Amino acid sequence: MLLSFTASLVETIVVKTTVFALNQSLNLVYYGGASIYNYYYPTMSETEKLQHQIKLLEGEVRVLKDRKYEEEMKDLSDNILLFDESEDFVVNS
Repeated sequence: MLLSFTASLVETIVVKTTVFALNQSLNLVYYGGASIYNYYYPTMSETEKLQHQIKLLEGEVRVLKDRKYEEEMKDLSDNILLFDESEDFVVNS
């Protein structure tokens, strides 16, 4: 009876505790690694990807509009004719 109790106690302490600790350690490593990976390389749903693409395109359109507006203003300012006090044409250069 004492031998059976001792064997059960050793099994509980050595085998089950070791297996439990190993299992918990592997879970910690797996989920910790997955969390770190997802932090640095986040996954995006299709909706989030499309929203991101829309923001990029809106920014690109804004830049192109600004560039076109600047060109039109430059062309417009080049074609402005100024008058001086003697009513002679002065070409803006």
